[in-house]
Amino acid sequence: MNQVAITGVGYVPISEHWSKSLRMLMAEAGFLALDEAEIDKPDLIIVSSAFASRLQEQYQLGALIANYMGLGGVPAMSVEAGDASGGVAIHLGYTAILSGIYKNVLIIGGDKLSDELPARVESVMASMEDREYITYHGATYAGLAALVYKEYLTKYGVKNDDIALLAVHDHSMAVGIAHAQYPFPIKLDKVLSSPIIADPIRLFESFGFGDGAAAIVLSALEDIKSDTIITIESSVMATAEQFNIAQRDNIVSFSSTNKAAKQAYAKAKITPNEINVAEIHDSYTILGIIALEDLGFAKYGEGTKLLKEGQLTPGGKIPVNTFGGLKARGHPFGATALYQTMEIVKQLRGEAPHQVPKAEYGLVHSMAGIGGTAVVNILRRMK
Repeated sequence: MNQVAITGVGYVPISEHWSKSLRMLMAEAGFLALDEAEIDKPDLIIVSSAFASRLQEQYQLGALIANYMGLGGVPAMSVEAGDASGGVAIHLGYTAILSGIYKNVLIIGGDKLSDELPARVESVMASMEDREYITYHGATYAGLAALVYKEYLTKYGVKNDDIALLAVHDHSMAVGIAHAQYPFPIKLDKVLSSPIIADPIRLFESFGFGDGAAAIVLSALEDIKSDTIITIESSVMATAEQFNIAQRDNIVSFSSTNKAAKQAYAKAKITPNEINVAEIHDSYTILGIIALEDLGFAKYGEGTKLLKEGQLTPGGKIPVNTFGGLKARGHPFGATALYQTMEIVKQLRGEAPHQVPKAEYGLVHSMAGIGGTAVVNILRRMK
């Protein structure tokens, strides 16, 4: 059985790309990844997008992008799994190489939210949840996250201020990041004085709408000759025990993340304490705090302690979102996990602006909606 390595990464800055279409952004990222991997033609192309079928009214995105890149004839497929689309695509590429059928897989993720008005985008985002029983009655993505936020405050007696600190952390890490959507610092009082979008979530505790595309090339390890090798030690995808949030006994922990994390650690034969740097899903601050706990970095109800103690910064116990996270780097849904993975690769190569010293293991956590799907990928610097 082959091991899987990441041999190339490519990405575009996250912004409102008025002059470029989704296919243009994806192709640009894809070519950059292929160039870095020194591969002209992959054996398989996997394209991830959460909303292209709704916002751009485009299906068969895999074949379309392959043809647009001049790679017609290469097997291509499309993946949709909400926010976790990119993570699922990586998992599929990983298993494709482990099967022995493919040697080099190009994975491209992208979404372009600026093509529609915000109200339309909000409606489309809500479709990640149970349409018949939840969103039909008017619930939004932010509204459901707000319910989780309130329950967390009540259950653990944590203050809003403590959770909002995650937005401050993300922005501090985005400073100096060329591809970040919001590469500037922000103070806690600014976060807490921003408008409420779904009580108690404030505007600056939420990701912004943006366009982006990122890509990676996965290759069979046996074919690689390089001074630095980054492997995927484990890749695990899991779904929630109850997809419908109204049917869950506990809404301040996500079984999908918890299951994926435990299995990923076991397959990589490591513990959470051995992870040197992580990229976690924090589309809303509360989801990031819960991710810290579900991933085993903190006890339940104590995720905010890591924040207040400064343990999420380079040099801390578990550096997290060192390129700005979903809040400040940006969150172009189908591309997000690809950006996260590229950022962990840069940390493990020693190329990060906010470098974590001697990083060997990195973790990428992607999640769809309120925990419907989660993917945990563990990367390792072999040499």
